[in-house]
Amino acid sequence: MLNLKLKGKKLACYVSAFCLLAALTSFAHGGYILTKAHFAQFLLNKAWQQQTVEDNLGNSNKVKPWPWADIYPVAKLSFDRFNITQIVLNNDSGQALAFGPGLNRINITNIKSESSSVFVISAHNDTHFSILSELQLNDSVTLTLKSGRSQTFKVSNTAIMDIKTDQLVLFNNYGYRERKPFIKELVLVTCYPFHSVNDESTLRYIVYLS
Repeated sequence: MLNLKLKGKKLACYVSAFCLLAALTSFAHGGYILTKAHFAQFLLNKAWQQQTVEDNLGNSNKVKPWPWADIYPVAKLSFDRFNITQIVLNNDSGQALAFGPGLNRINITNIKSESSSVFVISAHNDTHFSILSELQLNDSVTLTLKSGRSQTFKVSNTAIMDIKTDQLVLFNNYGYRERKPFIKELVLVTCYPFHSVNDESTLRYIVYLS
């Protein structure tokens, strides 16, 4: 009986030690991911600052946040009421959206030298664009291009779209001329519903700003 009790105590010690080791491993992994995310944001902001310098010097260099990256900053979003800023990347691929909002589309019309453009930016609804669920009508969002030009928009409408049956209709595409655009509309897009466990939803939450 005594041997059984000793064996039981040893087993309990082993189980406790295993659980502690698993918890420490999980904590270390979570800490590593968090540190990596913060460091990535630091590098993105540094690349953004350098990109604005390059653009103002007339250089067409694409400043990458790290040498092997396929992404680079093209704009900055500022959600004024929340005092939150986010670096916008050059595309909305899976790699790009892991680090920040991505440029989905830029549509421009040019009629008799008067241009108007629509910027479409997308991001994940559980990270960078979770804030879209809190935006209200007339909230201000400022878009700054790498040229240094800024424009502040107001939330004018929101909508839910099913990409299986609906299509986001914008202006005809006549090319991308970033230097001095007059931006008519800013469109922010994310998956819907928010905080859903289904990552294959075909619904999109659209915020229109003008």
